[in-house]
Amino acid sequence: MEGTASSRTIILNRPSVLNALNIPLSKKTGDKSAIQFLTVGEHGIVRIWNSHGAVCLFQQASSDVTVSKDDEEEAKRGFTSAVMLPSGQGLLCITADQEFLFYSPIESQEGRFQLNLNKRLVGYNEEIVDMRFVGVEGQFLAVATSVRVYDLGSMSCSYVLAGHTDIVLCLDTCTTSSRRTLIVTGSKDNTVPTVC
Repeated sequence: MEGTASSRTIILNRPSVLNALNIPLSKKTGDKSAIQFLTVGEHGIVRIWNSHGAVCLFQQASSDVTVSKDDEEEAKRGFTSAVMLPSGQGLLCITADQEFLFYSPIESQEGRFQLNLNKRLVGYNEEIVDMRFVGVEGQFLAVATSVRVYDLGSMSCSYVLAGHTDIVLCLDTCTTSSRRTLIVTGSKDNTVPTVC
């Protein structure tokens, strides 16, 4: 692992992660109790691990994070968060500069697993403190500081939700039995509004 306080770890669902990311069978351990997890951190490198023996199943060869090579502090501003996309569509990583990097799993000509950067969304200028998929099919992504909802199909900002007078620290979503999607947010202004 990157071994720094700024590393982020995501536990991957056992039955789906290796298959969804198309990691070759030769890399699987076959141990039913093993947990696969993903780490991202200050160097902007994605790694996938197996909990038994701390085996690294995959490591990116290089970072896709844009940094100035002359500034040592900036060179350590990699990923601050990551989330698996629904339905095995890949991985979304967030950089310290608030860029969204969308990765798709591919198999190289040599038959090795790779993460291919297929979309980069730039221009979010506030700190991203939380994010959740929205909708029954997970077709939208709600992002917290000020709450913005992005359409993952077009990568456009579909909604900017108002109601808070201070920074939004957390959000969650759910779909009701009547198929209405709710977004609940919490803020430093001590309010918890619900948006439909």
